[in-house]
This record gives sequence, C-alpha cells and structure tokens, in this order.
Amino acid sequence: MRALAGLMLCVACGSGAGSGRSAPEVGGAAPEVSGAAGVAGAAAPARSEKNGWGDLRPTQSSYYRVALAVNPEPPALGEFFDVVVTVKDRDGVAIEDAKVTVNARMPQHNHGMETEPVPVPGDCSVGPRCRFVGGEYRSKGFKFHMGGQWTITVDVEGPEGTDNASFVYDMR
Repeated sequence: MRALAGLMLCVACGSGAGSGRSAPEVGGAAPEVSGAAGVAGAAAPARSEKNGWGDLRPTQSSYYRVALAVNPEPPALGEFFDVVVTVKDRDGVAIEDAKVTVNARMPQHNHGMETEPVPVPGDCSVGPRCRFVGGEYRSKGFKFHMGGQWTITVDVEGPEGTDNASFVYDMR
C-alpha cells in the first residue's frame, strides 16, 4: 500500500499541498467572519469537553498560546469538517498577522489525509500580510478518512519566531 503524503496547509498564505484530492471549493469573495462567528458563516466551532482543544495551550517553546476548534465537534469519520486555530501571545493578545500552517497526520500509519483543505482568507486589504481578526485562522475541508489516532500540528511563524503545538484526536 502506498503511503500518502502529509497535508501541509498554509492558512495565512492561502495555499496547501496534499495528496491532490480537493475539498469543496470556497467560491467568490471571502466570507464575512467576525469574533466568535463560525467558519464561513457556519455555527461557531464547539469547545470539546473530550479533548480540550478549545483551551489555549502554550506552543512547544512557549512563544505563543494556541487553541484548536473543529466544526462539527466531534468530526464524523469520512465527513468534512472545518478547523479554527486561535493564536495569541504569552499575554493573551491576539496575533493577527502570523503565518499559520496546519498539518494533519496519522503517525502510526505514516500518512496524512486524502483531502486538501482550503484556507479561509483573512483581511488582505491592509499591510504586507493578511489580517486574521481575533487571531483566528480558519480552513474548510479537513476529513479523517479512517479510524485511529490523528495528530494535528499547528506551526506558527509570528513576531516571537517560529513555534508549534500538536493536538491529538482519537477517531474511534
């Protein structure tokens, strides 16, 4: 069996690389999102009592604090879901102009997803980088295609440097 390449999704720069299978397209202008509004106008992603993803946690080197939320929660096996990564500095101030990359893998099988999620653009009308209100970086089209343990790694390139955090989900 051929192992699939891991998915690296650059939320802030609007490009991803994966296995070549695409998620549903986000058509037209970027959807309006604000505050705790959901991904692309959907209901706000739920805070998971099971895994605490909705809680801010320090990145590996403690440069940032990140939280991960999914919609729907929990994600259904073989169904698309959306991801919101919230990035804040050590003092809890939102980082709105970072480069955030999300990688979903199944380490025990050495493969990623079969889909290529689509980032939801931030406000790109100001400055050299897009602005992500409230430090929320959104993407659509994630799918766990098989049961088992999945790891979502969030890499942040921001004002304090590059750092990461991982979130594990047991898809049973």
